[in-house]
Amino acid sequence: CTTLTRTFVTSSAAWKQNLTLYTKDGCGLCDNAKKVLEDVFANGNVQNQQDVEYVQVDITKPENKEWWDAYCFDIPVVHINKKDQTKPVKFMHYLFEDKIVEALNK
Repeated sequence: CTTLTRTFVTSSAAWKQNLTLYTKDGCGLCDNAKKVLEDVFANGNVQNQQDVEYVQVDITKPENKEWWDAYCFDIPVVHINKKDQTKPVKFMHYLFEDKIVEALNK
């Protein structure tokens, strides 16, 4: 399996936001980022959390070469995509719970 998907969407409507964590095994900063994201979703501070799709992408998998080329020296990287925006909000290296929550709640 190349991605881990944790979908909070509970209604028949499609997700309104997508949070993607670009990661790889053996990356200490990635482990920290995963913990921050667990806390983001566990603490209940995200409005409309049911509309957020959370995906982890292992950039070392051959099918994810595009992301390896883009982020091999920059992981962890988070993209927050919303249906009404053309470019994702990006966070790199160090993640802070309050900043992620703020971006998701905008």
